[in-house]
Amino acid sequence: MTAERSTAEDDLAFVRRLTALDQGPAWRRAFGRMYALWGFAFGVPLLFEWARWAGYLELPRDFWLWCALAVTLLMTGLGVYFARRDGPVVGVQPRALNAVFAGAGLANVVMLATLLATAFHIGDFRILMLHASIVFAFQGAAWYVVWALRKQLWAGLLAAGWSVTAIALGVTLATPNFLLIAALGLLLLMGAPGVLMWRAPVPE
Repeated sequence: MTAERSTAEDDLAFVRRLTALDQGPAWRRAFGRMYALWGFAFGVPLLFEWARWAGYLELPRDFWLWCALAVTLLMTGLGVYFARRDGPVVGVQPRALNAVFAGAGLANVVMLATLLATAFHIGDFRILMLHASIVFAFQGAAWYVVWALRKQLWAGLLAAGWSVTAIALGVTLATPNFLLIAALGLLLLMGAPGVLMWRAPVPE
């Protein structure tokens, strides 16, 4: 009986650590910093690309290609730098949430490779535009996990926002509105929440 009680208490303690709302403020701020940087780094160039498509700005045709490559390299480098500077993630809940978003990122890479292979096979690279909708859908799924663990309204709203925007991207595929929706989605669903998490006060 004592052993069973001890096991039950250990399990309960684990669940409490996993769902504690105030755990991991340092991780939250570090995550928010990178989330905001990724959102603005891709969202702002996408706004310029939308303006080019819509005829409001004169930009090179390969503007977005070079921006995407430069931003990816820059943000990857920043991610490595901050990871080395901040050290390993500590705490059950931060590690769990880190795994959720890392898994979503891995799934995005796999889907991009799949779409690239398909594009080469059918000779039509317009299919790559679907990747944006997939990214938004996976982000919605990741934020749903956050909401399921924490039961915080803002996380649920983010999950819904990412999911609805993923559908909107599918509806507006290959139109200028596609770029506008993607840009605003990154700025409002990634950049803005990232800043709020990054700048959130640390509990005493």
